[in-house]
Amino acid sequence: MPARDAGAAGGVLTTVGQIGNAIGVAALGVGFFTALDTASAAGAPPLTAYADAFSCVLPWQIACYVVAAALMLLLPKHTDAPGGGPDASGGGPATVSDAGR
Repeated sequence: MPARDAGAAGGVLTTVGQIGNAIGVAALGVGFFTALDTASAAGAPPLTAYADAFSCVLPWQIACYVVAAALMLLLPKHTDAPGGGPDASGGGPATVSDAGR
């Protein structure tokens, strides 16, 4: 990606992350409150109803985190900058062996 587009890319990344968070909270909230309503309607005490609702939603939340972590492994490890080098100057990151040059 050209350096001039880095700001726009950062904005898109942040926006997509915020939208994903909002959708995730909404989806898990629907599941939680549906389970809470079902347990309360069955006559469970409030503490038990909340515990049941939490135990219904927690596996879904863990699954979402695992899927997100697995998808992150598919991201590219590095990209080549224009000019063929690992960065714009073509020199790569400085290392300890480069210090004496």
